Amino acid sequence: YQMNRKIKEDEDSPYWNPFFQQYADTSILSFSNTWRNILYWNRSSTLYDFQTGYIRQQSQTLQTSGFEMREIQDLTFRWRVSLRKKMDIVINARKGMRGSRSQNFAERNYDLSQYDMSSELNVIIKEKFRLTGLYQFLSQENMGGNEEFSSHKLSVESVWRRSSISDIRGQVSLVQINYTSSGNSAIDFAILQGLQNGSNLLWSFQFNTRLNTSLILTIQYNGRNTGGGKTIHTGNAQVRANF
Repeated sequence: YQMNRKIKEDEDSPYWNPFFQQYADTSILSFSNTWRNILYWNRSSTLYDFQTGYIRQQSQTLQTSGFEMREIQDLTFRWRVSLRKKMDIVINARKGMRGSRSQNFAERNYDLSQYDMSSELNVIIKEKFRLTGLYQFLSQENMGGNEEFSSHKLSVESVWRRSSISDIRGQVSLVQINYTSSGNSAIDFAILQGLQNGSNLLWSFQFNTRLNTSLILTIQYNGRNTGGGKTIHTGNAQVRANF
C-alpha cells in the first residue's frame, strides 16, 4: 500500500493521521493511493507457474477548472506452461474498471467496465531469435452511458539479438474494433486510446546498440493506419549515457 498526499491543513484536520481521507475536495491539492497484491505459485519452475493479483489506484488533483478524480481496479490471472524446452504458452485474463470524475465538466465522467483475455506463444530459436504470437480479446462498456466497445487483436513480435551489444525488435499488430458511441469525444478518446472504429494496422521497428561502455543508441520507427485514414509514420533516435 502506498499513499501520497498534499492538502491544506486546518486546526480541525488530524494531520498526524496518514490514513484520514475525509477532507473537503477544495482542501486536496493532490492525492493518490495504491493497493497492489500479487500471489505467485511455482514462480521459479521451468514447467509452469500461476499468478493472480489485485490492483487498485485512486488519484485526485486540484486544477484551475476544479478537481479531477481517477480510479483503476484490476483483478488479473496469468498462467504459463512450457510446451517444449524453448517454447511456452501464456494465458492472461483481466477484469477491471476505469473511472473518471470532473468537478465542472460532467461530459468527461465515465465508468468503464472492462474484460480482456489473451493467449501468447513464445518460441526461442538458436538462443538469439525470439518470436511471439499474440491474440487478445477486449470488451469495454461505459456503465454511465451508451458506449460499447469490443476488439480482436492479432500481433506478431520478434527479437533478434545480433550480439551482446545490439538487438533488433519488430512488431506488427492488426486490431479490429467494433465501437458504438454516443458522440462524446472525451469518452471516445478514453476508450479507443488513439485507435479508430474498424481495422487498425500498427507496426514498429527498434534497433539498440551499445556504442561504448557508457553510451547506448536507440533508433525507433512506428507506423499506423487506423480506420482507413492516412498512414502516420513517426521516428526517433535517442542516445543514453550511463555513469
